[in-house]
Amino acid sequence: SLHTEVVEEGMLFEQKRVWRMIPKPNDTRADWRVQYDSCLVPYSFDYEKSKRKEKKFHTHVYYSELEKLCVDDWKVYTYDGNWYTGPEHCQRVDHFLNVSINAILKYAFQLCINWYPQTEGVDSTKWFKFAKDIKLFPDIHKPRRQAQVDLAFKRQLAAQNERREEKLRERKVQRDDGQPDRRLNAEAFRGGIQELVMIRYPHMADQPEEAMRVMAMDYLVMIPEVNGKTWTEAKRVAMVAEGLRQCAAIRIQCWTRTIQAVDAYRIALRAAILIQAEIRRARCSMRYTRRREYLVGDLVYRIRWGSAIICQMCFRKYLAIKAYKAKVKAEHDEYMARVRARRAKQAERRTRRELSRVFRRVRHVNGTNCYQEMYRKNPSRSSVNNDFAMLIRVYVPITQRTFKFELDDDQVRSYLTLATGIEGMSNNELLAKEHLAHLCDRLMCRHINKQPIIYFSRRTMGERGTQVARRGVNISGRRFVATIYWANDEIVFHAYDTANSQALRTSVTMVTLRAWLFKEEKATRKAEAAKLKADRAQARKTLRLKEMGVMVEDEKVEWAIKVLTEKAEEKDEGGEGGEGSSGGGDKGGGKGGGKGGRGGGQGEKAEAETGDAAEDEDEEELEVFTVVTRGSRTTTGNSGASTHGTAVLQETAANAKARNGAGGGDGPPSPDRSITELVEASLEDTEDGEEDILSGSGGDPPMLREERRKELLSWLIVRLHIAPYKSGPLRGESCLMLQNELEGDLEEAAAAKIQGLARMYKARQKLVQKIKDIFEKRYDAAAAQYYYVNTKTGELFWVKPKALGTDDLTDPPDEWREMIDANDGSTYFMNPATGQVSWLSVDEAACAIQRMVRNHLAAEIGRPTMKQMIKALRIQREAEDKFKQFPNRLSSLVNWAMVLHTQNFDFDQARALYKQAAEISPENPVLLRAQAIFMLVSCEPPRQVVFKRAVDMLRSADIRDPKREKFKIAEDSLFHWAVVTNPTDHRALLNYAVLMQGVVKDFDMAEKFYRRALAEAPDDRYVVRNYEDFEAQRLPGGMYAGGGPSINILKNSEVSKESIEWGEWQMMVDKKAKDAKFAHFWYNKISQLTKWEEPDWVEAWQIRIGRSEQTNNFGQWKEYWDPGLKCTFYYNESTDTHQFKNPYDSHEDDGEAEPLALEAGGGGGGSEGSPGPLAISDGKGADSGAMVPYGE
Repeated sequence: SLHTEVVEEGMLFEQKRVWRMIPKPNDTRADWRVQYDSCLVPYSFDYEKSKRKEKKFHTHVYYSELEKLCVDDWKVYTYDGNWYTGPEHCQRVDHFLNVSINAILKYAFQLCINWYPQTEGVDSTKWFKFAKDIKLFPDIHKPRRQAQVDLAFKRQLAAQNERREEKLRERKVQRDDGQPDRRLNAEAFRGGIQELVMIRYPHMADQPEEAMRVMAMDYLVMIPEVNGKTWTEAKRVAMVAEGLRQCAAIRIQCWTRTIQAVDAYRIALRAAILIQAEIRRARCSMRYTRRREYLVGDLVYRIRWGSAIICQMCFRKYLAIKAYKAKVKAEHDEYMARVRARRAKQAERRTRRELSRVFRRVRHVNGTNCYQEMYRKNPSRSSVNNDFAMLIRVYVPITQRTFKFELDDDQVRSYLTLATGIEGMSNNELLAKEHLAHLCDRLMCRHINKQPIIYFSRRTMGERGTQVARRGVNISGRRFVATIYWANDEIVFHAYDTANSQALRTSVTMVTLRAWLFKEEKATRKAEAAKLKADRAQARKTLRLKEMGVMVEDEKVEWAIKVLTEKAEEKDEGGEGGEGSSGGGDKGGGKGGGKGGRGGGQGEKAEAETGDAAEDEDEEELEVFTVVTRGSRTTTGNSGASTHGTAVLQETAANAKARNGAGGGDGPPSPDRSITELVEASLEDTEDGEEDILSGSGGDPPMLREERRKELLSWLIVRLHIAPYKSGPLRGESCLMLQNELEGDLEEAAAAKIQGLARMYKARQKLVQKIKDIFEKRYDAAAAQYYYVNTKTGELFWVKPKALGTDDLTDPPDEWREMIDANDGSTYFMNPATGQVSWLSVDEAACAIQRMVRNHLAAEIGRPTMKQMIKALRIQREAEDKFKQFPNRLSSLVNWAMVLHTQNFDFDQARALYKQAAEISPENPVLLRAQAIFMLVSCEPPRQVVFKRAVDMLRSADIRDPKREKFKIAEDSLFHWAVVTNPTDHRALLNYAVLMQGVVKDFDMAEKFYRRALAEAPDDRYVVRNYEDFEAQRLPGGMYAGGGPSINILKNSEVSKESIEWGEWQMMVDKKAKDAKFAHFWYNKISQLTKWEEPDWVEAWQIRIGRSEQTNNFGQWKEYWDPGLKCTFYYNESTDTHQFKNPYDSHEDDGEAEPLALEAGGGGGGSEGSPGPLAISDGKGADSGAMVPYGE
């Protein structure tokens, strides 16, 4: 309470508000908080009859329940020993600061416009009154402050008019009245308040939103009209937060109950399984005992006799196996002793041989791979420093033959002296590996009958053939001394590295060299043919451009004619020289030679000189030519340039004829030939020219001739390379090879790489297929992702096997599989596609689903609890006995009358008892409701009078028992119990339908039970008459009016009118309506809502914008996508205009209909302030007949 309490000194205060003990100067609470703490903010129940609900976690809580939970809890925070406890539910005071500033400003704006006189905006008078009422400026009475307030109003009004003018200019529309606005709209009102706030809080200029919040919480919310709405909004925010908590609690309780039920079911199931297993075990034990007693006497002897035979046979088999193993072991031991002795001798010989070996290597000898070893012939200690005789062993892997060569001490020393040039070598120098290698270099290989034979050359020259060259060269960046040996069948190259005294060798056979030269020559001719083809194509293009009159440089024209006439000259000259020589010249007389060669009979030198001269001349001419693009000009004026070009063309052709002479029929063109004929002739000669270049003379390549040997050797030396061995024991060491060998190695490496990749690809495919056969993909519903199972090992993985790469296993089939629990061996069922797990089989699940369906069908009736069933049976059993004992008692009369009415359906006796009870207590709420239901069900005449009297009785009962607490027992134990026990009895269904209609006020449920009763007894006059009256009273103006028509009327109706502007709303027509004025109604196809009155189109558009998604922003216009209607519309926030036509689409005025824009705030086709329909025109002045609602 707020009164002052006087207490005695030393009294202990408990459960008191702390703030009441704070001195007022030290109290820093906001005014709204002081008002709340002083209990001056009443708590109202605004959602008591609302069906609105908060949905979270797949459950919901009604706002009416949340409103009761969030009621103000005035208990202060108390200390219970461990912590401070506060209110259990969300309070509106805790969410007061979460109220949107826009909502508070909206409430303030509505307050201003509702002041007398009511206007659509805020004029200057209301503005100044509002500034004084909020008490934002303590010195508002001063002229300077009043001027600031007035200036803020004028600036915002001017900005508002400017925005309006700009929008009208964009629409190209003139004002209707030509006068500017004199009232602020909501947007300008907010701007004015923002400006006043900045004046009041200049230190918060960089935080305008925070300043607005401070002003709103300190001043605006203290206005009584705004304060009430703000506290209502705070309560709604608290209810939303509490709804989240309540839904979470409901869901957790549901999960807990589910887990408990499953655990109980599993325990019961396990117990049943154990009991059954124990019974089966006992029965099997009994059957086994009886069978054993029966057979023991008959079979015991046979078992013993057979067992004895088996034991004897096993013993004899054991003795035979033991003797055999002993014999085999003795033979094996003897054999291993001989093997060890032989291996010891071999090891001794190998050791002696290894000690005497001084050199070994693997080397190609004339193209044959060999393994070379060198041993001391006399490795004894006495001659180790005196006798250096050597034994050379050469093993050829191809034929698996070994060749041996013996060298005495003198031969070894003489050969090494010749090879190294060192006289009197020491013992260490004689045994140096780089020196001993010279001895193995004398090995040579010859093929006799296709078999390689190794022999030792005792001549001073280490290679067969003639030494033709010896020079110092750079090979792969290193300095070598190269020696070349020329034989009839091969050319051998020796390269001596002066840096590390290393000698390298390689060779090339004549067959390989000839093929190599042919390949190089073919590549060169192919490049020349490609160049000739490109030149002729460019020349033809140039002449065609000239013929079409395009400006082309004279030098380009001369070059094009020369290129195209070159073929004719080659043919002419080739015919003259063809008689003297058939194969002269390397390339047919240089660049100008034909098939017969230009100067074939004059020798190689003359041909080379002629070819070089022709090439030099061509190069000089080609240096002058440049590429000319279409439209380029060399002189001023098109006619002059064309005349000059024609003269140059004729002069060039005449000079060519004079230079070439009078040839054959295919000679060069005359000056009179046109450009077209020249181009066509060149097209015919193109293929012949390419064949001339690509065709070569037969026989050996020119570079294999004797006179060009030096050129060939130089060509080969340039193509020597140093590269490492790719494989073998010498892998990584340097070797000498030619260009063709290097290219061949690269090709082999590329082929090996490709083959390796191919094998890798096949192996990977095989691995992927094996993984797909072993692994299986399953879905985990808890983690919302797939996991992978190894079906052989049972291992589980969250990630797929890496070997799959970008591939993945196929999705599992949607089927139920029987699985075994690894923990207890129990059977359960799993769906790999959905991740669902169930202990029920398919049949058990089907039974459960059927049971749930039956429960769902019976959900409308409901299932009473055990306590309710016991109470109902007790009341029905005791009602008659108590009536007989106390026939004049009110409770006995009413209870027995309701039993006769609802259970026995004895209307005559029930009517008499109701009248008798009414005489005793006519105002009893239980009697009033029961008798009213009976009067409606029995259809007592006159119907209209009785119906009105029954409704009045129900209203009186609602006044005396508004929450139906006194009638709850009768409702559950008699009316509801009758429907539960007799769900097909039309009289019980009719009683319950009238109960829902008159007492509970649940009209939808009443209609369902009426329809059930009609389905059971369609011709019963009581059911038909009550249902007709119920339908008539649900119409507008009836006793049960509100909402829209019933579901039954909706199902029998059809669409009358619909428009894209209406969105989800449709106008329906009931052709079976008894009254024509109630034939039409409105239906929302998204929310399934029906209404008699026209929808609120402003609210409809707000709902549509709320559920839509913004897809584009065109400035003032924004494009939205409505997922409910599957369409696009456009919204202008500044003018609050909606339309379905893109406002920026350009179109001509061709008679098509212009898009209709609906303004949510404008007046319509009715009277001022009332909504009315707006007819959409087809753009031609005629009314199309489609009606579009136009909201206020």
